[in-house]
Amino acid sequence: MFDTKTITGSLFSHWADQFPLSAPTIYPGTEVDLADAVEWIDLALDAWSDRAGREIGKRMLSVTVAVHCFAKPSTDHGRADELADAARATLAGRTIAVRDADESGLPVVGYLKLFEAQVRDLSRSARDTGGGLRHVAIRVSGIAEEV
Repeated sequence: MFDTKTITGSLFSHWADQFPLSAPTIYPGTEVDLADAVEWIDLALDAWSDRAGREIGKRMLSVTVAVHCFAKPSTDHGRADELADAARATLAGRTIAVRDADESGLPVVGYLKLFEAQVRDLSRSARDTGGGLRHVAIRVSGIAEEV
C-alpha cells in the first residue's frame, strides 16, 4: 500500500540508517524526557497533499519534511549548525525507496524524491528564552510517487 504511513516509515528508516551524528531524534507521537539532553532533533513528515491526477493512475503526493535541531547553551555554540548540516546532507537531494513494512519482503511501492533544503535559524537570545537554546529549522520539500 502506498500511503503516508509507508512514506513516513520509509523516511524514518532512512534517517535512522543515514544520520551520522549521535543526537537523539524525536518522532511524532513519542514522549521523551529531555531534561538531561543537551541536543536533540525533531523529525516529521510535516505536510502532504495529493497532486493532480495523472493518466496512468499512480498516486503522487507533494510532501514537506520538517527537521528541528536543538542545542542547549552548555554545548558548543556551533553544534546546532552541525546538526543542521548533517540533517541537510541526510535528506536534501535524496531519493528514498518507499517500502511497505506490512508486506513480507518489504516490497518497494514508490519513491520519495527530496529537493533542496531551506534552513532558518530560529534561535532567540538568552534573555528571551531563559537560556539561549539554539534552534535551527530545516524544511525539505519533495514528491512521493507510487510505482
